[in-house]
Amino acid sequence: CGDGYLPKAEDWSVRLKLASKQVPDGVWVKLPDYHDMNDEPGDIRMALDALQVRTIQECTLLDAKCILPEIGDLTSQYDDLLELIYDGQNLGVLLDEQGQGMRDFDAQFAAAMEYENCYQLNAAVKIAQNLSNYVYVPEHKLHDYAVEELQERGLLEKVRNISEHFNYEEYAVNLLEQQGYRQTSDGLGFVIHFGELEETQSPGMTMQ
Repeated sequence: CGDGYLPKAEDWSVRLKLASKQVPDGVWVKLPDYHDMNDEPGDIRMALDALQVRTIQECTLLDAKCILPEIGDLTSQYDDLLELIYDGQNLGVLLDEQGQGMRDFDAQFAAAMEYENCYQLNAAVKIAQNLSNYVYVPEHKLHDYAVEELQERGLLEKVRNISEHFNYEEYAVNLLEQQGYRQTSDGLGFVIHFGELEETQSPGMTMQ
């Protein structure tokens, strides 16, 4: 994202325009759909009713939009409509959960997507599911990062005694670059990835 943050959450992660033989002009569906959690008719059920069909398999995808600006044309990324809905559901839940209260979730997710050069929905879902494997240091934390590193190396008091004008931010930037961190294109933070991205399922998401 251009400013290092995700778009302000609306009430959807993915929007789909579905059509049927009975209703060729189609209707819009918003994901995530929490119908199976609150026992109320959700967007998918209401869309199927409006399209006069019983199952998703009877629908045709006319258009699709993702809340993440980096994600390209969704209609070309999926041959299976159910897979698109599944990923849209999972992305919505993950965005709603905000990494179970992870600090700087939006900025870290945006940085991780840039780090992985991510332009596809299924890849974005995998990154969000494994966001704890990314370490993100925002610009406003550079001073604290430098202090912590100097303290761990037993150099903090020495630096303070040598100069009261020591540039902690510059030291942090040099250190992060040496350690392999990449600065985000907007300059608002540094990010690095450790470990492998694993396939996991967001809790509570089922397709009926």
